[in-house]
Amino acid sequence: MDIKIGNDDNEYFDEITTYKRAIKLMRYEKYNMAVHEFEKLHSNFPENLNYEYNLCVAYYYNDNYDEAKKGFIKLFDTNNIQYMAESASYLGFICEESNEIIEAEQWHNKALELDNSNASYSNILANFYFNNDQFSDAIPYYLNAIKLSNHKDPTYFDNLGYLYFSTHDYKNALNYFSIAHQLDPTSPSYNYNIGNTYYHLHDDIHAYEYILQTAILSEGESKYVYKLAQVCCSLGKFQEALHYFTDAATSSPLKAEYQNALGNAYMFHNDYENAEKYLKKAVDIEPENLKYNDHYNHLLLNISKNAGAL
Repeated sequence: MDIKIGNDDNEYFDEITTYKRAIKLMRYEKYNMAVHEFEKLHSNFPENLNYEYNLCVAYYYNDNYDEAKKGFIKLFDTNNIQYMAESASYLGFICEESNEIIEAEQWHNKALELDNSNASYSNILANFYFNNDQFSDAIPYYLNAIKLSNHKDPTYFDNLGYLYFSTHDYKNALNYFSIAHQLDPTSPSYNYNIGNTYYHLHDDIHAYEYILQTAILSEGESKYVYKLAQVCCSLGKFQEALHYFTDAATSSPLKAEYQNALGNAYMFHNDYENAEKYLKKAVDIEPENLKYNDHYNHLLLNISKNAGAL
């Protein structure tokens, strides 16, 4: 998106205009340009910790982790409580990026220690443990985040649900996904998580109900429509499945998985002409994929056999 940011050709330095321009650049994810503006602010007002903090954030989002790390450590060492917790949190993320796992854990813990009523820091620490397969360590921090948010933030329930889902504890997953959905019933992802969990519990009727709603709420997002087609297959609704496979493949023409599934659906309906068309598309998109090649070659073999029988 082209946006009008402002004029850099002023004869004098305009602090307020520069700050507003920098914040606007951050909002539009023009991080490299934002760095330039915050560097000017920090250079002109080196004692202003707000400008220094925002410069570090801009460095971080511009993937300049070395400069961001130096700046956040300096801010942390000022002992200014307003910036210490935020700096510690960012330092945790930076250490994760460089695979410094022990240091990342220490920084994330420091952020929560400094601001122990902040649900976000508890959630961040839980996510850290989850991402490192330390599921038992993650659970109490997710529960703490839920408590600190007064049980009002669906994100934390959803995150805990996803942890249980990842460990195949589908009943606990369904419980937390359901609470997230109650708090935000119009979220496509929360509806999907419930439907997908029912699908893994082999409750295809409830899975169909929630994933159909997901497809509607997402205005036909292809990944949800594709899942709906799979559920229809499980329910034996093969004509409906063909319809949804077609929608998914049409919406995402470069997604080999969807083309392959549509080709197989046509093959199930003995429509070999369309089956060949879409199975070949899948192979063309991912020529090294053995499964797609096997499906396509199997179809060609069937076509050859049928032709020989005539």
